[in-house]
Amino acid sequence: MLARQSEDERMDELMMSVQHERDPDMSSMRNHLIDLYEQVASQVPESYVGNLYSAVLPSSTTEANYTAAAGFTAHDPVNNRVRWALQHTILLYALRHGHADMVSRAESSTEFSYQIHRASFSFANDVSTIRHLPWWLLTQIDVPALGRRMGSVMYMPEAFIAGLEAGMTRIAMDPTNTAGAEAAFQSAYSRTLAQSDTLGGRLINWTIETTNSPQGYTAPPWYGVGLRVVLDALSLATYPLYD
Repeated sequence: MLARQSEDERMDELMMSVQHERDPDMSSMRNHLIDLYEQVASQVPESYVGNLYSAVLPSSTTEANYTAAAGFTAHDPVNNRVRWALQHTILLYALRHGHADMVSRAESSTEFSYQIHRASFSFANDVSTIRHLPWWLLTQIDVPALGRRMGSVMYMPEAFIAGLEAGMTRIAMDPTNTAGAEAAFQSAYSRTLAQSDTLGGRLINWTIETTNSPQGYTAPPWYGVGLRVVLDALSLATYPLYD
């Protein structure tokens, strides 16, 4: 019986893939993956800003976090190369090892998340990614959903004040137009509270820029460097618990 391949061995094998044979069933998942792969592979990595996780992964904690990260990281050449390499690698993995296997690992395997980021950071800028603990957390905590819950509380006072100002301004312009004032209040209130929809993505991007920047080891602030050292040490100490 063949020994089970480690994730890093699987990642190395992906680079050997060049062409992919299509299924006779034109609507098959494999053909869908090949279409997506060819779409990504045809792009210039330095300018890639696509976000196809929702087309590859079912709705899950991992999909939500990956989608948010792809959507909120900067659009500079290094981050674009990481974005391209991550999506390119996931698609290759699914084509080489099967979509169901890729989904299972993406949703539950800390090692899978670590290895695809290790390979992508190396491709993008020849630097290493943060170790395993943060990737385990991203299989457990839906950060965008958490951000929406946090934001609904954090932005409530600001939203109320914005709505009140808009309503009072409308009343000052036309004291008889109470319906217009109410509409102005609701519009300003909803617009301000909508910041909670992006809080999780902004939080993920902040953690990347602070502790796990693909720009290099001197890019994060001094406290981010210290925090990364702590997280890496915790990863080494706790990894056997969630491997």
